[in-house]
Amino acid sequence: MIIGGWSDEKQTDLGPVALQTCPRCHNDTELHYVTTTKWFRVYFIPLCPSPTKHFLRCRMCGHRTRLDRLQAPHALAMVWMTSDFLEQRVSAEDYAAAVEDFYAATALPYRLSTDTRAGS
Repeated sequence: MIIGGWSDEKQTDLGPVALQTCPRCHNDTELHYVTTTKWFRVYFIPLCPSPTKHFLRCRMCGHRTRLDRLQAPHALAMVWMTSDFLEQRVSAEDYAAAVEDFYAATALPYRLSTDTRAGS
């Protein structure tokens, strides 16, 4: 008898994309860029990963918005930009412009606020 199956989803939180209001719970929060992967296992040994899925996830309610392969690199770039902004290496004006460019490039159904309170 062979024992096999898919493992639980492994989530990797890559960091906050931008400060915003969640489209589901309406809390002011950060959406985090999260990747998930499942592995096919035989006798509990991981052999083959499923394709990685990319999401923006609310830290408050857990709501996830799926990103496609073209949107994912833009989200990763925003993680870096947000990190630089929170560490005050980027001005509020440059950060707001990056947020607008992110939404223009990804065409997500809702928009992040350009609230820059964290940088104060």
